[in-house]
Amino acid sequence: MAFRAVITWTATPNPRTEPYRTLGTDAVSAREFKELHALLADKYGRSWHHRRGCFRDLTGGTIQTGWVVGFRTTTVTENPTRWWWEQDWIEVYQVQPADVKRLATRAA
Repeated sequence: MAFRAVITWTATPNPRTEPYRTLGTDAVSAREFKELHALLADKYGRSWHHRRGCFRDLTGGTIQTGWVVGFRTTTVTENPTRWWWEQDWIEVYQVQPADVKRLATRAA
């Protein structure tokens, strides 16, 4: 079974004069959850240690589906340099191969 983390980047200027806005998405995949966790920890560095849970409401309860990682970053293309607060929302999914032939037959 493989795992995939879907990352949604959001940011707001520093000081926080505007609401957070979505900047884009990314995805990271690995065969094992432990490997995915290590890839994300490497990607976010020290910020990974300050992550918070990301949750989804389901019928009958709530489950943790990932993490929110926040950090301060800059836009180097602007003069003067502009500081931003970034929050990356990371949702983890279990991925398994699909029997496309069977699914296509049922959809027809």
